[in-house]
Amino acid sequence: MNRAEKFLWIVVDLLFLIVFGTLLLIYFPVSNWNWDVRNLQLFILGNNYFGTFIFGLTFFLFIAFLVILLLVIFYPKSTNYLEVKTENGDLTITKRAIEGFVASSINKADFVKSPKVNAHLYKKTVKIRVSGDIKRTSDLIGKQEAWARSLETQLKNLLGVQQSIAVHVKLKNTAERQANDASDRETARVI
Repeated sequence: MNRAEKFLWIVVDLLFLIVFGTLLLIYFPVSNWNWDVRNLQLFILGNNYFGTFIFGLTFFLFIAFLVILLLVIFYPKSTNYLEVKTENGDLTITKRAIEGFVASSINKADFVKSPKVNAHLYKKTVKIRVSGDIKRTSDLIGKQEAWARSLETQLKNLLGVQQSIAVHVKLKNTAERQANDASDRETARVI
């Protein structure tokens, strides 16, 4: 988990702790426990600023969870296969078949060492991410773009031209990231 994710989860957790802690203290008299929390209850119920803060926080969390619910409901569902309807019947193409097709295509193009292919299939979209060590050649940029366009055309032909399926191909060079990581490790952290 990276720092941004940790920070986000910590903030969300603190917001929930404030709301739930306040609710616990307000509804504490309902329980039969013998702890004395009257001073905290008076502070929470008698302080206008804290009440306004809790109301605003609750309203914010309500809107945030409503948006998250809508995103979860309408986010496209990823699948492990893609169904293509043809005149002769339905054809099911698996995620592994598309990944193998892309891997063989990039091995023929021979400008990426040890390619790693990830495909994400949705109902009307195929997203392909290819990562690996891109070989350094003079016509590298033109070769990458030409390969990506030809792969999109080949996949559309494989899936059927009459199908309205979008194909997106993204190349990622892992050699640059590994070089940056190595240079970071070589520099001293403590002097």
